[in-house]
Amino acid sequence: MKKQTQPANGSSHETLPANPPATRLRSKFYFRSIRSRFLFWILLVSLLPLLALITAVYHDTSRLIREDGVDKLVAIRDLKANQIDSWAEANISHLNTIANDPLIRSFQISAVDDQTGDDFTESLKNIAKRLRNYLTAYHDIKDILLIGAEDARVYASAAGQADGTDWSEDPVFTEPMSTGTTSMTEATFSETLQIPSITLSTPVFGPAGDGEIIAILATQIDLRHSLYKLTNNRIGMGETGETLLVDQQGRAISELRWRENPKLTVMITAAPAVQSGHGATGTIEAQDYRGEMVLAAYTYIEAMGWGLVSKQDTEELYAPVTEMTRMGVFLFLFISMVTSVIGIAIAFFMSRRIKELCEVTRHIGSGDLTRTAPISGGDEITELASHTNEMVCKLSISRRELESFSYSVSHDLRAPLRGIDGFSQILLEDYEDKLDEEGKSLLREIRTCSTEMGTLIDALLALSRITRKDLEMEKVDLSAIARTVLDKFQKDSPEREVDVSIQSGLIVRGDRTLLTSALSNLLGNAWKFTGKTSQAAIAFGATSKNGETVFFVRDNGAGFSMEYASKLFGAFQRLHAQADFPGTGIGLANVQRIVTRHGGRIWADGEKSKGATFYFTLEIRGFE
Repeated sequence: MKKQTQPANGSSHETLPANPPATRLRSKFYFRSIRSRFLFWILLVSLLPLLALITAVYHDTSRLIREDGVDKLVAIRDLKANQIDSWAEANISHLNTIANDPLIRSFQISAVDDQTGDDFTESLKNIAKRLRNYLTAYHDIKDILLIGAEDARVYASAAGQADGTDWSEDPVFTEPMSTGTTSMTEATFSETLQIPSITLSTPVFGPAGDGEIIAILATQIDLRHSLYKLTNNRIGMGETGETLLVDQQGRAISELRWRENPKLTVMITAAPAVQSGHGATGTIEAQDYRGEMVLAAYTYIEAMGWGLVSKQDTEELYAPVTEMTRMGVFLFLFISMVTSVIGIAIAFFMSRRIKELCEVTRHIGSGDLTRTAPISGGDEITELASHTNEMVCKLSISRRELESFSYSVSHDLRAPLRGIDGFSQILLEDYEDKLDEEGKSLLREIRTCSTEMGTLIDALLALSRITRKDLEMEKVDLSAIARTVLDKFQKDSPEREVDVSIQSGLIVRGDRTLLTSALSNLLGNAWKFTGKTSQAAIAFGATSKNGETVFFVRDNGAGFSMEYASKLFGAFQRLHAQADFPGTGIGLANVQRIVTRHGGRIWADGEKSKGATFYFTLEIRGFE
C-alpha cells in the first residue's frame, strides 16, 4: 500500500549537488540584466576613486594631526622639564643664599662660650627673625630649619614648630654632613606640615674659611604653591591634557587631573610613566592610568630623578578626524545617491532597446515566430536586431520543413508499416498450417518490430510537437499534478508498496499540458526504475539555492553511473537494457525541451543501484 506524506509549504531541505558547468560560473557572480551591470560599473567607476580619495585624505589628515599632536606634546614636555629644572635651581639658589648669610654663618661662634646665656638666646632670636624674613621673601618655602652640626638639634625654625627636635638619623642632616654638598629628599607628604613637600638641605660653613661645617640649613618646599603650578598649567592641552610627574618607582608626585592624590600614594603602571621613570625619553600612543588611550610625550629629569609625562586623550586629539570621517561618509552617501539616480536613468535609457530585443527573443524561444525585433538607427543593437529577424525567418522555414517531414513520417511511413504488420498477420492466420514453428516465430517478431517502429514514430512526432506548440501560460499546481500522476501509477500497479512524499504548494506559471507531460515522464521513470527495489521511495519537492527555486524528483531505484550522465537527455539514449526496463528512450529528451521552453535547466545526480535525483528549474523566483 502506498504511503503518501505532504510536508508543509516552504522549501525542502534537499541538499543540491554541484550545478552543471553552465550554472557554476553564473552562481558565483552574475548580473540579471545589462541594466544592473551598467549601473554597477557606473557606481564602481565613479565611487571607487571617491572612496580612495576619502580614504587617502583620512589617513593623511590622521598622520598630520598625530604629527602636530606629537610636536605639541613634545614642546610642552620640554618646556615643563626646563621649568622644573629652573624651579629646582631657584630653590637651591635660595637655600645657598640663606646659608651664606653672615648672620647664619655666625651661629656657632655666638654659642661657643655659653649656649644658655642671654647672648646666645638673643642670637637665636635674631637668626629666627632672619629666617622668617627669608620665608616671606621666598614663597615656595614653607619652613626653614637651622640644625646644629654637633648635636643635630634644631636651633632655629622660621615657622617655630621644630625647635629642639633631633635630626641625627634623618637624611636631611646626614647627607650634607657626609658629602658636604646640597641634598634633596624624595617628594613626600609632610605629616607635620600637612602638605606635599620636598626638603633641600646644605651645610653651613664657618666664617673662617677652613671648610668647617657649623650647621645644616634645610628648607621645606611646599609643592602645592610652586611645582604644582607648573604641572597644572594645561594651556594648549585641551579638555583632557595633563602633565604629571613620577619617581623612579612609578609613584605620582604631582596632582592628577583624573584621580585624587593628596598624600602622593598613587602608583602608576602605565607605559609612558614607567618608561620616563626609568630614564627614557620619547613619544608613545598607549593607555594611561585611567585605561584611556592617550598620545604621550615623556622624558626623565635627571637633576630631580623624576619622570615627566605630557599627554592628551586620542579621542580628543583625533576629534577633527572623526568629524571629517562623518562628513566624508555623508558626502560619500550623498554622491552615491546622486550617482545612483543618474546611473539608473542612463542605464534605463541604454538598456531599453536591449530589453525590447530580449523580449522578442523570449517570445521566439517559446515558439512564437511571428514576433520581430524593431529596427531603428544604425548602431550595434540595430545590427543585432537585424540578425535576429533573419534568424526568425530561417527558423520559420525550418519549422515548416519540420512540419512537412512530420506529415511524411505520420502518413508515408505509417502506411508501409501497417502493410508489413497486416500481411504478417494474414500469413499467421491463413497459412498457419503451412508454416513451421520457426516461420511463425519470425512472423511474430516482424509484427513486434513493426509495432515498436510505430511507437518510435509516435515518440518522434510528440517530440516535434513540443517544439512547435505555443505556450499557454497559466498558474499550474505542480504538487497536484504529481499527486494525480502517482495515484494513477498506484491504481495501475496496486500490488506495489511505494513510500511517496510530495511537497505541497508548489505553484508556478507555465503551460499546463507540457508541465504535466514533463512530470509524468520524470515520475514515470522513478516509478519504473524502483520496480525492483524493496521499500521503494519516491519524492517530489523543491528547494531554494542562490535565490532560485530548484524542483527535484528523487527515487531510490536502479540509479545510473554519473559517467554516462551526459547521455541522459539525448533522444533514444538508454542506460539500461530494454529487457530490464522497457521504454523508447525519448522521455527525458521531451522533459529537457519542455523545461528549456520554460526558461529553465535540468540536470541529474545518481549512483548505480542507489537511486537518482533529477533537478530542474523554471523561469520563476520562489513560489507564488
